[in-house]
Amino acid sequence: MLLLPLVILDDSVCIQGISLVSELIDAYGLDVVQAYMHHIQANAEVAVRDMLREIGTKVLQRSGVNELKAEDYLDDGSRIQLKISIDVQQGTAVCDFRFSMFTVLLGRCK
Repeated sequence: MLLLPLVILDDSVCIQGISLVSELIDAYGLDVVQAYMHHIQANAEVAVRDMLREIGTKVLQRSGVNELKAEDYLDDGSRIQLKISIDVQQGTAVCDFRFSMFTVLLGRCK
């Protein structure tokens, strides 16, 4: 599995987020904040799995395969090539960037 580096575009956004979460913890307590974060994550997982099942079903009906492919180029000409394989039963997807240019995979773009 290829893990891409996290690119932080603006540290001030992270600092602001930390500050806001700290305020929530001060106001409601760590247990409550963590419980709500868990509910939000669980809801997001269900929504994404449902969306993947829906898209995967449509793609499979239209083309007979469970894959989507796209290719684009950055301003410097670096190629980004993506293949997404969708498992309709599980509601999961694998994003494959193996054929993108090496410099893109190193995360040099912001």
